[in-house]
Amino acid sequence: VLASHVLTYLERAFKDDFNQLRTTDPLGAEIVAVARVFLYLENVPWIVPAVQAEYQKIPCASLLRRHDSFAAIGLLEAESSVAEAAEPRAIQLNAFHPHLADARVVAQAEQINADVVLTCVKDLLKSLRSNSSLAVLRPSDYWEALNVRRGQRPAREPRDLGDWWRW
Repeated sequence: VLASHVLTYLERAFKDDFNQLRTTDPLGAEIVAVARVFLYLENVPWIVPAVQAEYQKIPCASLLRRHDSFAAIGLLEAESSVAEAAEPRAIQLNAFHPHLADARVVAQAEQINADVVLTCVKDLLKSLRSNSSLAVLRPSDYWEALNVRRGQRPAREPRDLGDWWRW
């Protein structure tokens, strides 16, 4: 499951100018990692209703449209009923983490039996990692843990991005 900001990283990775920006962007390593997770894993990442609710708050209409388009064609979306079913667990997790929206992402990921939530939010990594049944990891840590063999053929190949994403 991708946290909303990690969805933004993934969307950024597939923009035309990312190849030039990736070495100077402070989040470049995380953006490259989530792009590789998306491209190399057979299973497509999920987004849960809490993530959809977060990115729907994006004030820039064109950026919101890009997120909607990417989510619709590139990711699996959990049903809205997951939100209601996971709410009691979100409230439990909120005791360990001050932001209910983050607790909802983790609880909804648990509800769909996900293995991992990818995030770069430090306090979320620290507080919910030990209080959840799933892994809460940075994209770069998850990519490393996957132990993908260098030169392995990706499950999906983007067009016109150069080869910065190849492993």
